[in-house]
Amino acid sequence: MTAAGYIWSAAGENIAAGYPTPADVVAGWMSSSGHRANILSASFREMGSGYYLQADDKATVAILNSSCVTQTTQTGPYYRYWTQDFGSRPNVWPLVIAGEAFQTPALNVSLFIYTPTLPSQMRFSNDGVTWADWRPFTTTVAWALSPGNGIKTVYGQVYNGATTYVISDTIWLNAPPPIAPSVAISDASPVTLSWQHQAVDLWYDVYRSGANPYFTPGGADAELVGAHVPAPASGSTIAFDDSASAPDQTCFYQVRAVAGDGQTTADSNRVGRFAFGLTPGH
Repeated sequence: MTAAGYIWSAAGENIAAGYPTPADVVAGWMSSSGHRANILSASFREMGSGYYLQADDKATVAILNSSCVTQTTQTGPYYRYWTQDFGSRPNVWPLVIAGEAFQTPALNVSLFIYTPTLPSQMRFSNDGVTWADWRPFTTTVAWALSPGNGIKTVYGQVYNGATTYVISDTIWLNAPPPIAPSVAISDASPVTLSWQHQAVDLWYDVYRSGANPYFTPGGADAELVGAHVPAPASGSTIAFDDSASAPDQTCFYQVRAVAGDGQTTADSNRVGRFAFGLTPGH
């Protein structure tokens, strides 16, 4: 750990060999008092893990005894080798994104903050340069990652009136591409648009044009009349009422599905309502 540049104030290690899966090795460690103590120790705030497959392993593995002396008896082969390293760094406290999930399909995540003392304020950043405003400290907070799939790092600072502690965590934003919705339009007023929700989408934006049936969503001749329309609380059908449209107004609509990365989009079919004003005839 020291050779890797990790400046620690506390450190520990679990090792194992022969276990076929991560679940098996963790179960083995948790059934061993010393290994279990490392995993549950409040002295450690960070952990790194390693795995190596020795496909050509032989029965020549030397094992250290409790005094770190190599035993003369050799054993093996084990093929699979596992390591956990635990540590703590001065003034660095963990920030946990989405319950320590490896990946997330959506921008909006929860943060959990560890601190040595109860701070008064905290703030966060997606790049370590541009920071949100300071806010009163809470142990959990909702946060939006930066748009676009890939590895995301959230940086945090917590302040207790004397010391500012640095916190950070990473997660893989892995949102599947959106599916273009198929939109239907009602004849009644106000106009109601409806479509089936696809679970991979995070939100929908509804655009309207009063003149151009071939407008581009987000273009100058399109008005955003429904921003961040969420998925329904139950069921799969979304209904959007355009209450701002006039009964005698011709309107054209298109719904844009925005993926969980906040960046990838898919546009629906175009729908429209044609209104005709009637006057008395001769």
